[in-house]
Amino acid sequence: MITYNSEPFGLRSLVYTITQQADRLIGLSEDLASSAQQVSSATNQINRTMGQIAAGASTQNAQVRETEAVLEGLLTGIDKVSREAGESAASAEHTAKAVVAGRRRWTRRWGAYGRLRGRWRRRGRWLRSWTAFEAD
Repeated sequence: MITYNSEPFGLRSLVYTITQQADRLIGLSEDLASSAQQVSSATNQINRTMGQIAAGASTQNAQVRETEAVLEGLLTGIDKVSREAGESAASAEHTAKAVVAGRRRWTRRWGAYGRLRGRWRRRGRWLRSWTAFEAD
């Protein structure tokens, strides 16, 4: 049974308990607010970092496109040089064949000239001896 004298003690105890719980709740709320502030700060920092990563990726992508364009130009130049080198090799081969053929012709003609010269010399001696014979 509740008596008149015991009620104020119970009410004081209840108010005291509620005050303690309220103080504890305020402390937990302050901790929660501080944690929420830290989470917000970390989220903002993550957001800035992600923006920097995106900007870096965009810059890197642009540089990759530039490198690709340079490499395509380089490959085009290499193809052109290769094609022209093939043409030069074919031209050099044609020239070498022409030189060999010209040398053969020259050698044959020089040999023919030498044979004709030998014949003229023999005929010249024959003619000189003939004219000397006729003069006698």
